[in-house]
Amino acid sequence: MLDDWFSRLPSAARRDVHSRFTREKLSDHLGAFCELYLHELAERLPVEIMEVNIGLDSTDEHRPDFLLGQGNDRVFVEATAAMGDDVVSSSERVRIDELYDMVNRQLHSQVFSLGVNVVSCGNSSPPKARVISQLRGWLSGLDPDIDAARLDDGGESSTLSFSCSGWELEFVAFPIAKEHRAKVGRIIGSTFEGVSRIDDVAPLRRKVRKKSGHYDDLEHPLVIGLLCAGTFVDDQDIGRALMGGSSYAWDRQADELRGHRARNGAWISGDGPINTRTSSILTLVNLTPYGCAAVEPTLWTNCWAQRPLAISFPWRRMETTESGQIIEHPATSTAADVLGLSPRWPASA
Repeated sequence: MLDDWFSRLPSAARRDVHSRFTREKLSDHLGAFCELYLHELAERLPVEIMEVNIGLDSTDEHRPDFLLGQGNDRVFVEATAAMGDDVVSSSERVRIDELYDMVNRQLHSQVFSLGVNVVSCGNSSPPKARVISQLRGWLSGLDPDIDAARLDDGGESSTLSFSCSGWELEFVAFPIAKEHRAKVGRIIGSTFEGVSRIDDVAPLRRKVRKKSGHYDDLEHPLVIGLLCAGTFVDDQDIGRALMGGSSYAWDRQADELRGHRARNGAWISGDGPINTRTSSILTLVNLTPYGCAAVEPTLWTNCWAQRPLAISFPWRRMETTESGQIIEHPATSTAADVLGLSPRWPASA
């Protein structure tokens, strides 16, 4: 599928995307994938791809990655990835990714998916045979229907603790609903690493500010397609990154609790609105090649934009207001529908 998407890129973009997609550095890889993904979405939406500027940085005029058209309206789209605040070092990351890959390759289940919590990472590769042996024995003794009924009654998921050679792991078994048990997919469904406090707001805010100031005044609205790679990024983090942190205080005069936003976001500072050249942010939370059908794009509109976005997209929309309020509007179509994929792809491919 990715080869098919890749074949539709212009030749200069193919060279550039291929170079970065195959690098070991995760930010380079995800940035290239974000461009590939957004190009494919644009190919399948009722918009015209008027320019693809990926791989053309040697030209005199530096432009955003894409220029899209819809009727008489135009929009620039710049794709990028924002890495999260990670408690895992780069050397540990290699070994942890090795663990995830090993479990996904050697374990398969139609009735359970796994959550994995890496409490601590050993100084050497994970003990493959021992991990797989214990997981197989544990899973074989579980009944998905019993586990599902216990969860429905407010009980806890089945867990397995593992400790060996400096590794401390916790596995959680999640029963798959009966209607989805026909296919075997990747067994790891979620991951958690470490116990330190993670701040995913600051990396998002820095990335939006950097990209918003990357171009001189553009003649059309600018949308930043932002692949949010932080482990625990959610809507609240994104809202804080764009509109400032939220706090609450008791209003004695009104005798009620009222919310306030600190003026420290990518779109608002103590001096007022900033980065108004950016019309919207299109967030893709934890998008990977395996998650093409699962991740839902969300469009965050900038209430202070110099050039508001006029082109319509089917994605969920978060409308920001000058008071700091964020109003959610539901999607009219899913990414899986637009891409022609099953919601359970690649398990159902």
